[in-house]
Amino acid sequence: MTKDEMHRLQLVLQEALNFEYLDGEAVVAAVYPESTGWRQLPFTVAVHIVSGETLLEIHPAEGRVAGVGNALIIPPGCQHRISLTPNGGGLVSSWSHLRFSLFGSVDLFSFLDVPPVLAGPVAQEIGEIHGALAELALGRRENMLDSVARQKALGFHFLSAILAELSFKPGWDTFLESASRLSPVLRYIRENLARGISRGELASMVYLSPTRFHAVFKNATGLAPMDYVKRLRLKEAQLLLARTDDAIAEVGRRVGYRDPFHFSRLFKAFCGMSPLEYRGSNRWLQGRPV
Repeated sequence: MTKDEMHRLQLVLQEALNFEYLDGEAVVAAVYPESTGWRQLPFTVAVHIVSGETLLEIHPAEGRVAGVGNALIIPPGCQHRISLTPNGGGLVSSWSHLRFSLFGSVDLFSFLDVPPVLAGPVAQEIGEIHGALAELALGRRENMLDSVARQKALGFHFLSAILAELSFKPGWDTFLESASRLSPVLRYIRENLARGISRGELASMVYLSPTRFHAVFKNATGLAPMDYVKRLRLKEAQLLLARTDDAIAEVGRRVGYRDPFHFSRLFKAFCGMSPLEYRGSNRWLQGRPV
């Protein structure tokens, strides 16, 4: 790749990369035999173990035991379970729920291979970032710009801290370059999930015929445009089910499905469980997710 091509991709990445802090706690305690149960979350889960021991299972790989000083990183969409072991004497940890996206709708971690258990200085650094993010979220909001700027800085600090531990999947830079042309479309989809979206409408945004747009979009994302819209809607529904108490019908409406029965059928086909079952699978520690 030439220097000019690298510079162009860097500019694209600067515009495309976004961070959202969803939730977290600086200190949380649990006792054996607590377990999250099997679950699949639409955001990155990061945990730092202060004391105790856990078994992290990510389907279909074998489980990994993590103890004092370790950090767990669970990317979005991974079916996983975190269980306390009988040897740990209870668990004290900090955690954060994070979203890193490209163009507002493509999950960055879908292009990254991250070890599920980290140790050493990087794990300690993750714990410190958890604490800072949680403290910031509880702080006063008189200066919202300062609050947002600090939160973004901490998020990118987290990403920078784990870069040396991860590897990029093949084709991620190719995606970045090809998807940059589609950035108005990708952002529009993310911001308009509740309303009707058509392929022709999206194609007109980038001055392509519907047929040509279909080919360009699928080449960039691996999905047909309307399949991509459906997938993003259902992933957003996962987030709402895990993080709100909104009625199932209201969650469906917020992601563009007016018929709750149709929404439930699509969600079960996507997740392998009903919306109600999915919501129940993501409650732990008396309603405090980890």
